[in-house]
Formats: sequence, structure tokens, C-alpha cells
Amino acid sequence: MIRIAICDDDKKMLEDIRKRTQEQLARMGRTGEICTESDAGLMELDLEDTDFDIYLLDIEMPGESGMELAKHIRGKDPDAVVLFISQYEKYFFETFAVHPFWVVRKSRLEEDFPQALENAVREAERQTEDSFLLETPQGVRKLRKRDILYFYRNGKYVYLVSKREEFRVRKALSAVAEDFARDDFIRINRGCYANLAHLDGNDSCRVFFDNGHEEVFALADKKRIMDSIREFHMRRLRREGE
Repeated sequence: MIRIAICDDDKKMLEDIRKRTQEQLARMGRTGEICTESDAGLMELDLEDTDFDIYLLDIEMPGESGMELAKHIRGKDPDAVVLFISQYEKYFFETFAVHPFWVVRKSRLEEDFPQALENAVREAERQTEDSFLLETPQGVRKLRKRDILYFYRNGKYVYLVSKREEFRVRKALSAVAEDFARDDFIRINRGCYANLAHLDGNDSCRVFFDNGHEEVFALADKKRIMDSIREFHMRRLRREGE
């Protein structure tokens, strides 16, 4: 199910976009959960409790603008699929600052919106394949596996470390490892798995990540880890060359 948030201060337009969204999802054979809000500030409060797959935002609104709302969304989810829907073309170049997925003119909703939404849905689905939902004290978060540097067990909890933050879940390490059951993660000792996509190398007791981060671990098999890093990057080069 695709979760879509729509924000426009014009309630008639808000309902029109909601209907068009519902109709396009039906044409694509998709189901969706659609949240509508006519106030960007209230929409921002909604985002404290949940994440959406796609955001459809007006630009010029009283109070907080769509641009300001998009910046808030970007701060929470840098890869969010954001579409602006506006009648004011003078703002279109300004939207580049928040890297929208698409910009649709309200005067061309009939012609441009279906294709824009279809492309956005496909991008959201592509991202979802690499994501899982994580229960946190602040609410449900969508976490992308490719953003995780490593995860490790400490007592009753597993800690997942990304480039930006760390999350804690009360779950068995084996259960979390099943969520990451793919070639990109390697077990580096009994209590820790690391993402090969972010590993640059290791020495006798440290692993080095591609953002300059390094961690000290009791490494189970140093040669196996180095060989796995080398094989992973060779596979990726072969795929890119195909």
C-alpha cells in the first residue's frame, strides 16, 4: 500500500487532487492510504507520528509554505518523493533547492498529473523494496537498508547505526539479520553485522566505512572480511559494466 500526503490550502483543489490520486492509483492497480491537510503546519505535526511514501504539496500557502514544509520533510527523510503542484511558475526554479521529484502546473493537471504520479509511485516502490518499518519511541520510521552502516547486539537490544543517527530495537539479533538477509551484509563477529556497500576495509581490530567513520570490533575472521569487501565491489563493477 502506497501512503500519500497531500497539502493544499485550497480545499476544492485539495479534494480534486485527492480524487485524481485515487483514480490514478486504481488505474495502476495499486491501493493507497491518502492523508489530506489544508495547513502546512498541521501537516508537519502529522509527520511527527508517521512517514509517507509520496508528498504532493502546493507551494504558496498562508503561514508555512510548501517549500518550508518540503525542507522539514527533507530533514527527516532526505530521499522522500516530493511533488509540487502549483499555479505559480515563478517559484519553479526555487523548488530546486529541495530537489523535488516532479513539479506540476495546476493548469496542466489533466495532462501532466497522471504520468507524474505514476513515476512517483514507481520510485516510491523502488525505495520501499530497500526499506523496512521501525518502531521507535517517536513513532514508526521508515529506514532504508542501504543507509545502515552496521547493526549490533547490546543486551536485550539491537542498535542500528546509520550515517546520521542510531536506532534501538528490542529484538533478537537473528531476527534483525533476517530483515537484512542479502549479500550486502556480512557478519563480522558474533554480535555485529556490517554493510559491505559502506565498508572500505579493515585491519586487525577496526573496520573503516566510506564516510570516514571507523569502529573497533573483535573481528571474527579478518581475511574473510577483506575478501568479502573485495568480492562485493567486484560484483558491483561487473553489474555496472553490463
